Amino acid sequence: SHCVKGAVTCCLAFGLLLLGFATQWLGTVSRLWFLCWTAGVFAWVCGLRLVWTQYWDRMLRQGGCFDRALVLAGSPFIARCVADDVRRESGGRVGIHSTAGIPGTPGGQSMEWIEYTVRGGAVDRVIIADFEASSEETETLVEHLRRLAVDVSVIPNAGGLRGRAVAVDRIGALPTIDLSSRPLSTFQLALKRVEDLVLGVIILAITLPVFLLIAIAIKLDSRGPVFFFQPREGFHGSVFRLWKFRTMYHNRADLASIRQTSKDDPRVTRVGRILRRLSLDELPQVINVLLGDMSIVGPRPHALGMTAVGRPMQQVIAEYSARHRLKPGITGLAQISGCRGEIDSEQKLRRRVELDCHYIDNWSLFFDLWIVLRTASIVLFDRDAY
Repeated sequence: SHCVKGAVTCCLAFGLLLLGFATQWLGTVSRLWFLCWTAGVFAWVCGLRLVWTQYWDRMLRQGGCFDRALVLAGSPFIARCVADDVRRESGGRVGIHSTAGIPGTPGGQSMEWIEYTVRGGAVDRVIIADFEASSEETETLVEHLRRLAVDVSVIPNAGGLRGRAVAVDRIGALPTIDLSSRPLSTFQLALKRVEDLVLGVIILAITLPVFLLIAIAIKLDSRGPVFFFQPREGFHGSVFRLWKFRTMYHNRADLASIRQTSKDDPRVTRVGRILRRLSLDELPQVINVLLGDMSIVGPRPHALGMTAVGRPMQQVIAEYSARHRLKPGITGLAQISGCRGEIDSEQKLRRRVELDCHYIDNWSLFFDLWIVLRTASIVLFDRDAY
């Protein structure tokens, strides 16, 4: 199929070239130069494709693979059989990390082990097969996997599952139905990381004088350190240390954020109120971005002990963990859509989760830049910032 596509592309290119010669629409451009340029580009693209193909063939011969898969089935024996079929049908392009029974079935692995394997980055795809006799256990498994950044595929028959199919694919002659997928491809993740590094360095360079002035104001206003560090939930629920300028009295800080900050909160210092109003207390999170814990744009990270309507977030909204499929951000779609301030109702939390998931499922570089520009435009006029 690649050869056919290449031949069609060549025919179209040379057809346009001949049409340009015949009708003289090339204008003042040298036809000889244009012909040489076209031939050079064609040779360059073919050369790159040849080198790329040779590289992948060599990697496969040395035991490499495109996808690392975890195979789960109704029994460990069938899982091993399916894994052998996947290896054979994919020609080695899918490497099998391990096989196991579906959690909840005889001989099945625990859900905790599967989540630990996925969160640790050991696999790119989870393949589920022979689940017809354990549809309830498989539905539970799929619901857990939807909240993780991993491709999830089933080998039909898919009867009994109510999951929405993301795509239909094949591994050799084996048909698969993708029920969930990583929100960003490897290339998109690399592009987003480059965006974070470029914007992070620019923001840090521009705001260094502001950092110094804020540090002096904090030290003059109240006793205690300049920075406040708090554990937050990040990508795949991992815990990292968030940097912020201290805005509360040092002896009244709430590391677990059991009590959310409210309007006219007596724990907030005079300088802290100004910093929170202008969102300047978030500036040190640029350091988290450069360290790789956060992104410029993404779902806002919440404190570990944070609650809504008196209950942990995960208990209020079942889909809450799905917002951890990407790194958290300094700003996000929810923040520019009026979702700031205290989360004192289930409706407010649900709205934030919906916006975060919409951003994750529709990410693009231009979407990020639009959110950054919107953040800059509303930061001075947000009444919900306190």
